[in-house]
Amino acid sequence: MPRSKRLILSTIKVCAVTFVCWSPATARADLGVNIGYGSLYAPGQPFGFTDEFGVVLEGTAQQPGDLVQVLGANLGIFAPDIDGTPHTNNPIIATTRIGLGVDPSEGPIGMFSDLMSLNRAQTTQIFARVFNAPTLEEASFYVDSPIDVVPPLLYYAFFVPGAQTIQELDPNDDDGDGLSNSWEKSYGTDPLNPDTDGDGVSDYHEVLYGTDPLDPEDFLRVLEWFVNVHPNLEIQWLAVSGRTYQVEYTLDDLAADTVVFQDLQSPVTATGHTANLTFTNGAVFDVPTFRVRVLP
Repeated sequence: MPRSKRLILSTIKVCAVTFVCWSPATARADLGVNIGYGSLYAPGQPFGFTDEFGVVLEGTAQQPGDLVQVLGANLGIFAPDIDGTPHTNNPIIATTRIGLGVDPSEGPIGMFSDLMSLNRAQTTQIFARVFNAPTLEEASFYVDSPIDVVPPLLYYAFFVPGAQTIQELDPNDDDGDGLSNSWEKSYGTDPLNPDTDGDGVSDYHEVLYGTDPLDPEDFLRVLEWFVNVHPNLEIQWLAVSGRTYQVEYTLDDLAADTVVFQDLQSPVTATGHTANLTFTNGAVFDVPTFRVRVLP
């Protein structure tokens, strides 16, 4: 039986043995009954929940990890505060961790299973909020599940489809570098300094280029250009494997009001830490200026 099926069946079994038999007609308004809830594999997704980088959320049965909340949604879903505190219209019903209730032999698969108490004398709307860290203080992204309507029935289970935590807790950009505070937190950069490592390239552009915004020696730059076999000109630059670059040149005075750069041959896709381009008859240039641009 597939892994996902085993997890679902085990969750239902846990829920079934904890249900309390009662009659809706005679139930007290404050009656709380345990029901089961847990995550499901999303179609085409090999794991349950992943973080903003696509990495499986941390947590196993032996060592539960990232935070999961089940929240009330009778008035709808409202965004949390930038520190993760839920809106007053979304009261916390239960909390759990990634890894809890999962078969220990499965290891880290970004899933969870647990129990919560609900007033079974009334219909309740709920949803799950999954964070990319064990605590709100550490979290930078989250994801909300669709709303589930829990009817006043004897047996019920709330299943949460796996997803990626791509909703930003703090979409503000305090240092104005183009990188939101949530992404700054994820990358470990300073949200109040547009160039955390002081190498002259903004944190945003380092992330865009694929270089390390925390390493002052790692930034996109032309290493050298030289005539290798006359009159061919070779240009070499620092690169990230798999990224595609366009080399451009200009003969204009860089101090001029308008400087026009032109493409130099076709784009180059890097296969290592450096990339290079050889330009036939490049030596005929009269003091050119080169630059390298990362393509989407």
